[in-house]
Amino acid sequence: MPGMVSASSTAVELSFAPEVLDNGGQPITKYVLEKNEGTTGSQFTEVTSYTDNFATHTINTGLTEGRIYSFRWRAVNAVGDGTNSEEVQIAIADGLVSPAAIRKNYALSSTTSISVEWDAVAGGVSPGGDVLGYVLTVEDVGNGTSWTAFNGSALGEPD
Repeated sequence: MPGMVSASSTAVELSFAPEVLDNGGQPITKYVLEKNEGTTGSQFTEVTSYTDNFATHTINTGLTEGRIYSFRWRAVNAVGDGTNSEEVQIAIADGLVSPAAIRKNYALSSTTSISVEWDAVAGGVSPGGDVLGYVLTVEDVGNGTSWTAFNGSALGEPD
């Protein structure tokens, strides 16, 4: 079954754990990697250009930034093609740009609440377009729990 290791605007690295339940009594001769570009009417096509060290595969040609691709594998032997693996979907884009460190607003904080603020991410620096909102996650380092404290728009209005 394929799994994502990493993705950027120019490449994707997939991990590969072969799961062949029945090889029909013949040894596996190869594995086929296929991708679907996610556009209307597109079909899965074989990926023939990738680095192959069996455990991971890096694809760095034939990808379009901003597109979501589906990938799948199947085993092949003298009996024929095996069943396709489950699909994994991967967006081809660099990671999001995070805002600078958040700051405590002492004037608005109290002994029972904390007010924080941050500067908005500058337009044009985030892959995939403008930032549409922010999510603030709080972690209690004492017990390891975390929760979403804010999930709102770029204007700071909660959803």
